[in-house]
Amino acid sequence: MKLSSQAFFRSILAAAVLLTLSVQVLPSVHAESENSVQDYVVDATKGVELYSISYSVDGNYQHAVVYKRQDGTFAKWQEPFRFFRTAEDGSLIIGGSDDPEGGYVYDPDRQAIVHKNIYSLSPDGKWGLLERSRYLYVKSLSPYSDYIAKLNDYYLKNMKTGDVSLYKTTRTSFLTGWYDQHTLLESGYDNQARQSMITAYNPETNKRSTVLAGRMYAFNNSISKLLYVENEPRRLLRVYDLKTSTSHLLTSEAERSAIYPSFLSRPASALPTGINPAELPVVPVPVIEEYEFTAEINGLSIPVSTVFEADGKRWIPVRPLAKALGWRVELLDQPGTSYKASNYQYTISKGEAKITLTPSNSFSTGGGLFMTPGQLAALGHGSIKLVPHTN
Repeated sequence: MKLSSQAFFRSILAAAVLLTLSVQVLPSVHAESENSVQDYVVDATKGVELYSISYSVDGNYQHAVVYKRQDGTFAKWQEPFRFFRTAEDGSLIIGGSDDPEGGYVYDPDRQAIVHKNIYSLSPDGKWGLLERSRYLYVKSLSPYSDYIAKLNDYYLKNMKTGDVSLYKTTRTSFLTGWYDQHTLLESGYDNQARQSMITAYNPETNKRSTVLAGRMYAFNNSISKLLYVENEPRRLLRVYDLKTSTSHLLTSEAERSAIYPSFLSRPASALPTGINPAELPVVPVPVIEEYEFTAEINGLSIPVSTVFEADGKRWIPVRPLAKALGWRVELLDQPGTSYKASNYQYTISKGEAKITLTPSNSFSTGGGLFMTPGQLAALGHGSIKLVPHTN
């Protein structure tokens, strides 16, 4: 089972969070807690049994991940890992993906938490897609006020070469889903067509074709069908079959459910009888760091979370380089603005060499600052080699 839309699942997760926040405090509990299993994984072949739960003890609402140890006893994950969710491709996601240093995912094979950039892989495993948000300060002409715009960035990774590129940036809704081997279905507003369009993009050939005029709601690769609405006032739900290029009005809830991934309708689960999460010990699971690149500079090999191409330039994260190379990084005062990211100025110095990074000559996302190889050279570093990590 592969992708429907990432935005759909975020809305499901957001709804769950809102529901959680609206729950009234439960009565005081002493003998045992009341448990609600939000997500779970039971795989006897890998010896994995874990539950993402919420529970209330003595009026305090808490979250935890409870797991079965090799000796058969149960324990809880360490802080700050208090929940996970099953993504549309089956991955066990522990956090979001807006941090350029990577998100967290649970690896059942290694029975460990892995810190890395979490890509949604194409069915053939050759390409990966990652969505990340950032914010842009926009100045407006009088009488309108300045505002902060949210940008949705989409990164494509060639899993064979390790190359990463910023594939698309948009302020509007944009849904995606992998189809066939490595065709990316796209749904968003087309400025040229002046309407919502569903297109198919092949990253290997860099070619795009039109599928439908309309907006996609969900997609199921295993049956090659998508749920969508046409660009008409009633917005009636329709089903499109990519194999036959035919469509029809949605006929039933059963047909709708067949398009959405089956794990959304999995049977409910509960913790094994007799387990009280409040009384379980915290037994840490391993945390493994995975990096996409190594920066080889002045004889040093510096692991970095990612390197990507955007606007015709390659961008390298500043933080790991500054730590490894002993740079001094200072944020200059910014008078006249309350939004510090609108006109930041970072000075980076090493000995007598100094550069200044601003929004016009750097890239900032998720609290991470990125620079170019040319700026590295301006700090007096010699040969610079960026080596991708590939399987």
